[in-house]
Amino acid sequence: MIRSTRFLVSLAFALLFLGTDAFAQWNIEEEEQLYRIRVWRRVDLREKQNKGFYSQGREFTKFITDAINSGALTTIYSDDLLTDEIGVDGFNKNRLKTGALQSSVWDALAVYAFNEIVEYNGKFFSSNQDPNSGIPPDDPVNGAIYWSEMPADQMQAQYFEGYEFGIIEIIEDIIFDKRRSRLYFDIEAIKLVIPEDIGLQANLAGETPMGIIMYDELEPVLRADPNAKWINRYNPKEWKNFADALLLRTFSGTIKKYENPDNMSIAEMFAGQHWDAVEEIYRYEMFLMEKEHNLWEY
Repeated sequence: MIRSTRFLVSLAFALLFLGTDAFAQWNIEEEEQLYRIRVWRRVDLREKQNKGFYSQGREFTKFITDAINSGALTTIYSDDLLTDEIGVDGFNKNRLKTGALQSSVWDALAVYAFNEIVEYNGKFFSSNQDPNSGIPPDDPVNGAIYWSEMPADQMQAQYFEGYEFGIIEIIEDIIFDKRRSRLYFDIEAIKLVIPEDIGLQANLAGETPMGIIMYDELEPVLRADPNAKWINRYNPKEWKNFADALLLRTFSGTIKKYENPDNMSIAEMFAGQHWDAVEEIYRYEMFLMEKEHNLWEY
């Protein structure tokens, strides 16, 4: 009886301190928010500190794209203000690497140019000659001279895979709850970004965002998947679900943008002034740290 009473008291205290669900997104009433600011953090998953989110075959971004492909995630935006919803179709259009190759049904009377593709008996062939006419791809004498068979997967559209999203941006609200006298980091959305070196495969210039996923829709998907694990390289026993790893802030990232009337990133604020932009990133990081320190007085 004493144990159960202690348990109930502890549970009540935890719910009072952490909210209605310690593992859900924080739901802090507006009147209880003494301070709130939205920031965008650029997180390079390929960095050593972030490799727990990017282990081979268990990439955080792969779980996201798999959830999109399965229909578990449907709310996707393209803009930082989270007003332009593009959905799954828009996201797939953005991450298209190469379109499907065009082909026509082989015609004995047609004249084909070099590299022109035809479909013949359910298979695809590319012309080796220019002009090319009258020789069917299965001709026992000249077929291999005039035609080269193409793998079926080359005919299909190619998309950036989940593991190729090596960079994410975490869009979060920093909230100081004056009732609990506690600072909360409330993740609102995750932006998927193709790194510059990967984007070159599709002639993309610079780091290219593909879509923004709402975190309140993503979190239950991660928690329901036992394989969605953040990997602890130093102690495999301490592997955690990605949602817990984000809650514990095991990632490392730099502030790319903070909420401002012009909706400009730091780089845009200091266009052409690279070192001033770098200084602003660290100045604002220190500002947030000092702000947190001063808020404890309330």
